[in-house]
Amino acid sequence: MGSTTVRAGLRGQLSAAGILIGCVGCVIITASSVYTALKMGSLPWPTIFTSITALVLLRAVGKTSLNEANITQVIMSAGSMVAGGLAFTVPGIWMLGLADEVSWGEMLAVALAGTLLGLVCTALIQRHFVEESDLEYPIGTAAAETLLASRAGGSTGRKLFGSMAAAGLWCVARDVLGLMPALVGQLPVPGVSFAVQNSPMRWAVGFLAGRRSIAYWALGAAAGWLGLVAGGVALGAWDVAGAQGVASSLGMGLMMG
Repeated sequence: MGSTTVRAGLRGQLSAAGILIGCVGCVIITASSVYTALKMGSLPWPTIFTSITALVLLRAVGKTSLNEANITQVIMSAGSMVAGGLAFTVPGIWMLGLADEVSWGEMLAVALAGTLLGLVCTALIQRHFVEESDLEYPIGTAAAETLLASRAGGSTGRKLFGSMAAAGLWCVARDVLGLMPALVGQLPVPGVSFAVQNSPMRWAVGFLAGRRSIAYWALGAAAGWLGLVAGGVALGAWDVAGAQGVASSLGMGLMMG
């Protein structure tokens, strides 16, 4: 009786179309998330984007189940979590100068092992932290509300994809046509890379992270580049290269902490 109930529940969630869309989206999300993590040093989960994308694509092939869209977006967004594990660890091979001693096969094996280990650990703690604990899970709640809002009206999907189109056109105008600078207000201080980046991706990450986090990041950047680099070099404490290394190491240490 129990197995029959489980199969009946999964029938409206798992489908060949959902699995295929989820796997293709997972590859794309993984690649884009690795780029974002390496570019920005942080990785916001693309749960809202994958939720709407899954629902829109499933509707295009004649599927409308919210449960099916939820499973599909989970498959897609899993790539972002794998990307975080890769982007914040694998570059250490190059930093240590060991790139020639590690093969692509070994790195692939490490990535697969980490993914499988994460799945096993998640399964072990799922009952306590999901079923028994009264935790909020804001990202999951946001994904559920997004799916409900998208099905109710569709304006959320239009806003999301419209924003994506606008961001793409903005980057084409900036990088391809050269109609606007990539950096605004850059300080003319030797060794200091301190400016406002003209990037829709940066704005989006700031919106997701919140004003308090962005304020901390801005203060940390000012303290690192203007205090440690410019101030330390002016006082003769170290040279520019040494100051940049200290600032980067402190920033990475604080982020990991």
